[in-house]
This record gives sequence, structure tokens and C-alpha cells, in this order.
Amino acid sequence: MQDKILQLRSIIQDRLTPLITHDYRYLMMCDHQNVGDTLIMKGEFDFLSTIKSARCKEYTTMWSFENRHPAIPKDDLLIMRGSGSFGDIWPTAPNFWKFVMKNYPKNPILFMPQTIHFDDESKLVEIADLINKHKKITLCVRDKESFDIAQKFFNCDSYLVPDMAFYMNIKFPSPPHGNNPRKTLLVKREDKEHKPSALIDNLLNEKDITFSDWPTFNVFGKIEKFKQNLSVHKLYRLYDAFIKHIYSTYIIKQGVNFLAPFSKVYATRMHAGILAMMMGKETVFLDNNYGKIRKLYETWLYDIDNVYLKF
Repeated sequence: MQDKILQLRSIIQDRLTPLITHDYRYLMMCDHQNVGDTLIMKGEFDFLSTIKSARCKEYTTMWSFENRHPAIPKDDLLIMRGSGSFGDIWPTAPNFWKFVMKNYPKNPILFMPQTIHFDDESKLVEIADLINKHKKITLCVRDKESFDIAQKFFNCDSYLVPDMAFYMNIKFPSPPHGNNPRKTLLVKREDKEHKPSALIDNLLNEKDITFSDWPTFNVFGKIEKFKQNLSVHKLYRLYDAFIKHIYSTYIIKQGVNFLAPFSKVYATRMHAGILAMMMGKETVFLDNNYGKIRKLYETWLYDIDNVYLKF
């Protein structure tokens, strides 16, 4: 397992390092409650810390950047966080990308590894038109099917790169010892990416299996209220500092502690599975409703012992 993770990190290093040749701005710090996106961000931060030929001029959230709408030098590289949002299911990130591409047409833009999926091809054509007009886009994707879409629709440099969570440096707690009646966990997403299956139904009926979604979903309202209070006084950079130095650490700790007691994890969330395998647990990925997890598994994870994909 560890050898495979080191291999994925090496691929990330080899393919991304040559792409960061200018001082940069990281525009999409994760300020919501999804542990997975925060793990991606952590991996990106840890990777960017290895870049010695360029420096980061700012780390900012989408909310802060849009409200400040700063004037920036045209050579500054704008970095977009990797995600599963490159599509029409979750519109927040694509709407931000459109804002950036339209308002910063002369700046180079780097998309960290994405999964591409559109139910409505007209929306894919719309964002492809913006990318192709911009001329300074570099797009990284994290599975072969997304790479094929990028090659077909986008006139930009495209790269196949593993998910950035594999690059995060985290000290994990020791694995559980002895008999643990709660040794198996089903991380069961409840949103619009949920894919019903007989396997999930069977797991839910097993008395010795714990099931839950990420434990962080109860904090979102508090963050939104905090954001609203700061917006009154336009304290956008204070919010950015809070997200980078306090909130992200809290979210990651919650995710790690959530998985720590278990020796086996069934994951309907991609990054619950990635985190579980990085913690050395037996990991079973269960696909979402449009194949995102399957695509990642078949591209990078199919040959790892103790890591499986089931339907």
C-alpha cells in the first residue's frame, strides 16, 4: 500500500512541478463541510510547499476573491483546487471558474486534478468555449475517461494526474487493536450523488456495521453565519486566514478521528476511501451515481492489495 502511495506521489510531482513556473495565487480554499475537498486542498498545499521556483502570493476562498475582485499582474498563475465539481451537478465551482476566466483573461490558469462529468452536454460546450477562448488554461484530470473528454472538447494542455489527496502529509493515529465490535464502517453519502445498491442495503442490515456520512456536516450553518458577520465589515482576508489555519485543520482532524476506530471501511465517498487506504485499512469503494469512484479506481487503484471496488 505505502509503495503505491509513494508511486502516485511521484507521478504528481513529475507531472505538476513543470507546470508551476510563475508566482501563483491559490483561489479555492475549501470552506465548506466536506472532508474530501479539504483533504484535496491539504494535498495541494503540501505539494505546493515543494515548489521552490515560484512563490504563493495569496491563499483565498472563492467568496473572498469574488468580493475583493483584486487587480493582479497578468503573469500570476491562478490555481483552482482539484475536485469532482467539473460538471453540472455542483454549480458553485464552475460558476467561480467562469467568473475568473471572464475577468482575468490574460492570466494563466491551472486546474488541479478534476473529474469531468456533464449530464447536459450543452453546459460542457459552454465551459469548453470559455476555456478555448482563454488560451492560457492548463487542465489536469484524475481519471482516463475525464482525460478523453478533455482531449475531445478543450483546446488546452491536459494532463492525467492522481487525486491530490494522495500528496497530503498527515500523521495518522495507530490502527485499532484487539476485538472491536465496531470494526467495520460504511461511509454512506446521502446527497444527489448517492447510488442505491443491494450491497449497501445488505450492509445496512448488518448489526455489527456502523454507518454514517462525514461527521462534519453539522458545522456548515455556523460557518455561513460567521461569513455573513465578517462580510458586513468586509473582513475577507480574516476569513481566509481562519479557513487556512484553523478550519481546515479542524475538518481534517474530524475526518481522521471518524475513521480511526475501524479496521475496514466501505466508502461511497471517494475521499473516505482514499483516507482509509492511506491509514492502512481494508478499503472497499462503492461507486457514486455517475461513475466517479469507478473511474478513479480503474485508473490508479486497481492493483492495490486490500483495496477493492464493489457494486
